[in-house]
Parts: sequence; C-alpha cells; structure tokens
Amino acid sequence: MLYPDDERAAASHDLVGYHGIFPGAEEIPGLVPAFSVSRRTADDLLRRLPRETVRVRGDIDAEFTETALQVLETWIDGSSPEVGEVLLVAHLCHPRPSANDNASGSAVLAEAARALRAFAGRCPLRATVRFLWVPEFYGTLPWAAEHAEDLRRVRYVLNLDMVGQSPERIGEPLRVFRAPNHLPSYVHVAVEPLLAAVAGQVVAAPGGSRRPLHWSYDPPSGGSDHLVFAAPPHGIPSFMVGHDDPYWHTSLDTIDNVDPTRLEHVGAFVCAAALLPQTAADDDRLLGWLLAYGAHELARAAGLAQDLPPRLGRELLEIALSIEEKRAQTVAALGVEERKARLLERHLAVLRRLQDHLAEVLPRAEGSAQPTDRERPRRRMDGPLVYAVTDSFTDNEARFFKEKLSAHHRALAEGLLALCDGTRTAQHIALQLSLDAGRLVPVEDVEGGVALLRKAGYVS
Repeated sequence: MLYPDDERAAASHDLVGYHGIFPGAEEIPGLVPAFSVSRRTADDLLRRLPRETVRVRGDIDAEFTETALQVLETWIDGSSPEVGEVLLVAHLCHPRPSANDNASGSAVLAEAARALRAFAGRCPLRATVRFLWVPEFYGTLPWAAEHAEDLRRVRYVLNLDMVGQSPERIGEPLRVFRAPNHLPSYVHVAVEPLLAAVAGQVVAAPGGSRRPLHWSYDPPSGGSDHLVFAAPPHGIPSFMVGHDDPYWHTSLDTIDNVDPTRLEHVGAFVCAAALLPQTAADDDRLLGWLLAYGAHELARAAGLAQDLPPRLGRELLEIALSIEEKRAQTVAALGVEERKARLLERHLAVLRRLQDHLAEVLPRAEGSAQPTDRERPRRRMDGPLVYAVTDSFTDNEARFFKEKLSAHHRALAEGLLALCDGTRTAQHIALQLSLDAGRLVPVEDVEGGVALLRKAGYVS
C-alpha cells in the first residue's frame, strides 16, 4: 500500500497519488498487487493496526499486454531550410484526471498548431515548425532515436509541461526553465522579452481569471521530455515551460484547477517563441536582447567570481564570454544581412571589453599556480540519465547524489554528465555548472558525481 509522505500530503490529506510499475518481462510472474490510498486513509489504517486486525479489499482490473505506443506528429513546412526547424513537444500519457499534467500542455500545443497554421496561411514561415505529442519519455526516446537524422535540422525545442495552473487556486508564477549554457541559443535572450510582452497584454479568456501573467526565468530543470533532445547524440537547446503544482500525479489534478487565461498566456508565448526565426530576419530587437542578456550573464559571472580564487574567477569570466560568443553565432546562422552582421560583431566587441573590465576589478592572482586536476572524464553512452541510476549506489552514495546533484529534478547531474565530453577537467565542469545553477558548485561535488557516474557505467 502506498500513501503520500508529509510533504506530498501537505496540499491535501485526501489526494491519492499514482505510481507507475515498470517491470521487466522476467519480473511479471513475481509481482504482487499494490494500491495507492490517501494519507487520511493510511493514517486511519495505521492507527487501528496495533489494536485490531485490519482487512482491506481491492478489485484489480488490469492485464499485461503487448501494444504499440502512439506518437502523434505534424508540422508546418518552412520556406528556408537553412534556418532549420523548431520542435514543440508535450506529453499525454498519464491516467485520469491529469488536467494540468499534462492535458494542459497538450491542449496548448494543439491550439498553437492551429494558430501557427493560420499565420502561415497569411505569411509563409521561414523555419519548419514541428509538433509532437508523446507518452512521456517512453514515446520520446524511441521517436528521437528513429528521427536522429531529422533532429539535426532542429535548432531548439520547447517542452510544454503543466502550463494551465490557476493562479488563484494553485499559485504563481509560470516558470520557463533555461536550456543549459553548454547549448547556447538566441532563444535564451528572447524568453524574458517575450514573456514581458505577453504579461503586458490585457487577457481575460472566457471563464478565466483576470490576473496578469507573473513568470520567472529559471535555471535548467530535468524531469521531462526536453532532456531527450538536449542529451547526446542530439544536443539541441531545449527549454521547458511549466508550473509548480502540489496536485501533480494525484487524483486532485482536475479541470477546476486549470485557468483558461493562463492557457492563453502560454499559447501566446509559445507561438511567439516558435516564430523567432521568422521575426529575427526583419527585426533589430533580437540583437539588442543579445547584448543585454550577454552583459547580464557576464555581470552574474563576475558576482560569482568574487568568491573564487583569482585564477578561477578569471577562468569563470572567460567561460562566460565564450558562451556568449557561441550564442551570437546562433544569431548569425539565421542569415542576417550585412548591416546586422556588422552590428553583431560590434555587440561582441562590447561584451569583450566588459569582460576585460570585470576581470580587472577581481583580486590579482598571486603567483602562477596551475590547476592540478588533469583528468577529463568522457561519457560512454547517449541519452539522459535513467531514473534507476542510483540503484547500484550504496546508501551513502545515494544520499550524496540526492543532496548534491538532484535539485531541479536532477538538472545538475544531467548537466555534469553532458559536460563530460573528454575535453573538460572537473574544475572546468564545476565552473560551467556554476553559471547554470547561479551559485558556486564545489569541484568536490563534481568529482564525487563523476565517480558515481563512472560506477554506474556512464563515464570512463
């Protein structure tokens, strides 16, 4: 019998969670029935157990069958193959009710397809926009493997996961989770301006709230399909749009917790983000956003560098500048005109001068101490980390993994693994992860993580 722990039951002692059982074929004969109950029911049964014999009865209507997973795909052709494709994805696979997780994402994706099709009828798209509805992970992984060659044309991915939460019943904000910095993209610089533009519109959908959009732009997160596209062999900048929800994966994920106005907000943002290759060719604002974002990222790196030894502080700034230079290259790849190309190079010159200035105000390094770690770990297999990666760990190792690497649905562990490309030392990986996390990541945590990933067979 499964029931919510204290944290999960805080939202309601009457919610019933659902849990998946994913046995291998050889394990099926030994399975025993399992039931999920509310915390209220569990507490009642546990109170009675010491005093009396408790019998429970349950009916099971289930069987194991062989069938095919259903993946729905459609697209709107673009007119300029050189600018690539945009992939929008949502999952629809959970048992009922699952209104927010993830009927909301799938519904917005369907409406975005309708709206972008209508737009394309008036103004042909430059980039192909592809729409994908999948069983989470279990449909995404085989689809991506079968379409690996097609995915080479995809420039970025937007994953719509739990996007309809009512601000009055569930709370705020809507969250957009960045793609990690080792996958730089011009989308990074556009997210906040696009969200601000949506928030500035007066939107009140029929039956929806009249609250404006409140949003946050957050560090990378794991836990959903964008990981499949971000991981090797694809390496595509992948963003997730989502929302905190205490009722996810429970019986209380119901339609009354969905806000039509929030769905409209998200739909407007997703359509605008999908059209970035369209608008960037004719609009100078993307270049302005690139400069502003790059300056902000360099200043943020300088703030972190203040708490590092001087040599490492300067190395962190160099990594941050390198990321911004690569991000600018993704703008140039859109095929900007000569005037914009010159402006782009001037923007980069400004960022380089800013990096020099920020490095100058850091404490001077004493001596010429060089890094001592020479090992450059290399990952051995493609794809995101499997959830069961901790099964081979000791209790202490699993505790370290949970405490040091598992925040934001294992985003730090995923980033660490992605950076194990055979070219980076543990110190370099720690610095780059610090830029993603917005806090200094100790090199000892990276070294410990590499050792565990090596034990699990992911790293050599």
